[in-house]
Amino acid sequence: MNRKQNFKWNNLSLVVCYYPEHWDRNLIGWQIDNELNCEIDEYYSESDNLAFRKFLIEKYKTLDALNEAWGTVFWNQNYNDWNQVFVPRTTINDMVNPHLKLDFIRFISESAIRYCRMQSDILRLYVKEGDFITTNGMFSNLDNHKMQDTCLDVYTYDSYPNFAYCMKENPRQNGTLNDRKWSRNLMEVRSICPHFGIMEQQSGANGWNTLSDAPAPKPGQMMLWTMQSIMHGADYVSFFRWRTVTKGTEMYWHGILDYDNILDTQLDIWHGRIADSSEMEIFVASQLKHTPMDSAYIRENTQAEELKKYKVLIYPHAEILTEKTVGVLEDYVHQGGCLIIGARTGQKDRNGQCVMKQMLGILAPLTQSEVKEFTLIGPDDDVFMN
Repeated sequence: MNRKQNFKWNNLSLVVCYYPEHWDRNLIGWQIDNELNCEIDEYYSESDNLAFRKFLIEKYKTLDALNEAWGTVFWNQNYNDWNQVFVPRTTINDMVNPHLKLDFIRFISESAIRYCRMQSDILRLYVKEGDFITTNGMFSNLDNHKMQDTCLDVYTYDSYPNFAYCMKENPRQNGTLNDRKWSRNLMEVRSICPHFGIMEQQSGANGWNTLSDAPAPKPGQMMLWTMQSIMHGADYVSFFRWRTVTKGTEMYWHGILDYDNILDTQLDIWHGRIADSSEMEIFVASQLKHTPMDSAYIRENTQAEELKKYKVLIYPHAEILTEKTVGVLEDYVHQGGCLIIGARTGQKDRNGQCVMKQMLGILAPLTQSEVKEFTLIGPDDDVFMN
């Protein structure tokens, strides 16, 4: 039902029917799909038009009944053919018939539940006695109570209280109590299923490569949030994730183990957020201090000899490093140059994938340093420099 769940409709039966022969006796439950209606909870394809009409025909039986329910006599909106009915479409000032929109939301919910039930019905043909079936939520345009009652044995929730501290938020002017707001979410979950679980509990800093960037949890916060879930009735808590992925859209979504596979609370965040501001501040400082400054680029054919004319090189945030670039920098320093580097240096390889090493990555032998902890300074953080 969303971008995480596409392309499974035709293959699901085959996968489920094949797997029972390979079940492990330690397998105790099944999670259906992932986060139904997450990110996207409205659909406007031609197949949705066809399914929406079928939904309405089953509900109203006749166009007269639909016209009456939708009040189509107002503004001359009467329908005289089912093919005239579409999911809500863009209009001037978004003036969509409110009764149509209400049925559309109900249609979305029924579609998601039908998709969930299709999977649970197949699973129940094969699961062994005692195995539970669940899925994780809770998302909008979806009757989660009905989905629990008709499809699942137990309901699970994804708890990410650190969303309250994303860089776009203002925690000091927040009327929803920041991370305490998740207590309200957990109350809602408990109303859906009193014996619920947490399928994804916050385990570090969150963020995709395009959104949701946030500082790392403070010391003790992960334990606090975990206890928040348990005290609200969670029978089961699973952390997302164990190891931070080094590639793809979610490589900034941190796990219990960081890129270097060491237990810590490090944070990686978009290069642009720090690089742009740092480069500008370096320029401003040089101008205010009347200090001459050049821009220099280390290219494929750059040699250390070309850099010798500079007493100081500032490489603000050398996130992507290659062995060749490191070699040039090493030669420059060994010849007496002064190299100043910035945060996140050596974090990624040439393909933009995070290396499984502590920062400064392959530059560490030159700097003789390591970065054990790092985070973004959040909107609620005070900065003290000693």
